[in-house]
Amino acid sequence: MAEKIERHASESRFMHWAHALFMFLLIITGYGIYDGVYLFSDYATNISLHMIAAFGIIMVSVVLPIYFWIAKPAELKLSIIYPSDIGNFFTIALNFLGITKKYPKYHVWNTKKREYSVKYHPAIKFIRWGDFFILILMAVTGLGLYYGHGTTLGFILNYWSLTLTRTIHLACFYYFIFSLMAHIYLAVIPVNRSLLKSMIFGEDTGEDTVKI
Repeated sequence: MAEKIERHASESRFMHWAHALFMFLLIITGYGIYDGVYLFSDYATNISLHMIAAFGIIMVSVVLPIYFWIAKPAELKLSIIYPSDIGNFFTIALNFLGITKKYPKYHVWNTKKREYSVKYHPAIKFIRWGDFFILILMAVTGLGLYYGHGTTLGFILNYWSLTLTRTIHLACFYYFIFSLMAHIYLAVIPVNRSLLKSMIFGEDTGEDTVKI
């Protein structure tokens, strides 16, 4: 019987799918607030749901990951972007374009140590850290727009104009649209389908795992 390996712990899967839920709510309600097309009733309902989703996503995508990394520093080490990830990303891109047949090993399980030496696709790392920092920027600008100048949570308006704050918040919105599209694409292409399975069931199904 093949060895069962836990690829994504339950807390990691919870954070991932909670992030997806809150991001969906943020995109739908945010577009409604911006364009006046409401999926959920009226403006007041959408702004309320938007703020609930905003605080929710900060909790599951910023606060909880930091706690998770402190509790499991090995997971943080696996998540950090290294120079080799940048090189591997370009190799993968060239492979996708048919320029090279090389494809780096980005998911490696050490059978002796019973741990991952490489766990994440380089693009997933880029998206993950990009989401992390853009979420913070989106939260700061969003709080400024919601609470306004002169309030504690709206402090960003002490430094930026309302127009600049709104523009940056909207740019963050578009970033997440494209980030979500890239994330979904990477999850459903054949080479990464085992990753999607493991994000649902937790176990590494082995299709893309290199054991050393």
